[in-house]
Amino acid sequence: FDATGRIPPPGVKPRATAVWWEDEDVICFQVEAKGVCLARREDNHMVNGTKLLNVAGTTRGRRDGILKSEKTRVVVKVGPMDL
Repeated sequence: FDATGRIPPPGVKPRATAVWWEDEDVICFQVEAKGVCLARREDNHMVNGTKLLNVAGTTRGRRDGILKSEKTRVVVKVGPMDL
């Protein structure tokens, strides 16, 4: 990596990337796990619970039940699908 830690050497895929989410006006940090892109917001540190439970291998019914019972949840329906 360079002095800032942002540019990996040739041939090396970065483990985490930072992207600008224009619709929400926030930076998100992304990492790929088991072929699923997980993102965490920089402003409030929230993650996409659906994607996180998908990586964990949770079934759709169980996942939906867990997410519906979450007391502090925010549903964002605008933005790129990979976030």
